[in-house]
Amino acid sequence: MQGDNSSIETFVNIRQSVSPVGGSRAKILVQYNYDTGAIRLNKHELHDGHKRAIIKFDEIYEGAGSIGLTKLEYIFMTMAKEVGIKTAEFELIDEGEAKHLLVKRFDRDEKWSLSPAYDVTYSKGAMKSHTTTIAGKDLQITRADVLKIAKIQSIKPAVATKIIDECIKVAKSFQEKAIDVGLDDDTLKQCKEDIESQIELLKA
Repeated sequence: MQGDNSSIETFVNIRQSVSPVGGSRAKILVQYNYDTGAIRLNKHELHDGHKRAIIKFDEIYEGAGSIGLTKLEYIFMTMAKEVGIKTAEFELIDEGEAKHLLVKRFDRDEKWSLSPAYDVTYSKGAMKSHTTTIAGKDLQITRADVLKIAKIQSIKPAVATKIIDECIKVAKSFQEKAIDVGLDDDTLKQCKEDIESQIELLKA
């Protein structure tokens, strides 16, 4: 490998693509052309027309197919965007049976600004409860709990109520979105039941 500069360069490029990306799920940092869909291995210099992005790989298992994590994240990122949350740019990219999630890196090649939301997805945590607490609760979160937080943040009750109702409206679109991306039936059913249960708690 000492005499092969191209091999050394390839190794360095691969290292630059993988080393900055943490987390438990398989992913890689790439350069992506949003106009042409071209994907190139990451390196220090940006190729013309490309932006740095992360590809989160769909996990496919023989006999079981996809476990659906990238599809779930796509659905919940979409719903977050629909309720007015500024998210990172994202899209699903197809590779045969797999649907990988591509998310634009927000901390490179841009002027400083508050980071957009990312990693918005369905998760009930190891103890089957929410990983983020609302008014000190991780289960059975009600409209009153959310309004309590709104009051602390000086959000008027009428405004908070409108936001809650809009979130409920968008959450009800989960099944339609899940069918559109081909989420498996078991995961769809589990998520739908959890969402409907939470909606009931948030109703006035």
